Amino acid sequence: MRDELKILLYMNSHDRMLNNTLTGIIKSSAPGEAIALALRFSQLKKHVCQLPREIDLAVLLAKDKQQLNELLSLKSFLDGTPLILILPDLDKESVSEATRLYPQFITSIDSDFYPMREILGRMVQLKKTRCLQ
Repeated sequence: MRDELKILLYMNSHDRMLNNTLTGIIKSSAPGEAIALALRFSQLKKHVCQLPREIDLAVLLAKDKQQLNELLSLKSFLDGTPLILILPDLDKESVSEATRLYPQFITSIDSDFYPMREILGRMVQLKKTRCLQ
């Protein structure tokens, strides 16, 4: 058994400030945990299709509808993985599609990320508690 959790961060975005913000949130919410970074869909697919599964939690950014559809194509590989989804917007259609992945939390690129930081911290604690049992 691994001592640390492995958190997958997928952000296929060229927005350096957004990327730095998300990385910082994960590091502050889950200090000492391993972060697997996927900057392209092919890298994400490799991580989630890998057996045995090494990803404990995932934070996935869909910067547009196309990326959301790509994430939905991996639904069967993401089943059972606690997820935080960051959508391009929170319109009814996007949120409806995103819920097919059963995320623990949904937010948008334009939202305040403070709640996400809190939720991720709780998810890490819950996952670690379950691993100890």
